[in-house]
Amino acid sequence: MSDQTTTVADLRELMRGFVAEREWEQFHSPKNLAMAAGVEAAELMEHFLWIDNDESRRQMQDPAKLGPVADEIADVVGV
Repeated sequence: MSDQTTTVADLRELMRGFVAEREWEQFHSPKNLAMAAGVEAAELMEHFLWIDNDESRRQMQDPAKLGPVADEIADVVGV
């Protein structure tokens, strides 16, 4: 698979298999998913806590800071 050829359907199927292998379906109630999304969003927001807009933009120019933020964005999207 490559970024140019992978479809959303492909990603969904990969995610379904990942979840099934771990038997996580039992935990995927609306309440648990909403709580997980909130926790992941809070972890993303923590990177920007107490800094202003300009500083947040500057930090995203630093690959060492961008990587962890990108990981948190992936966690938010993956919930």
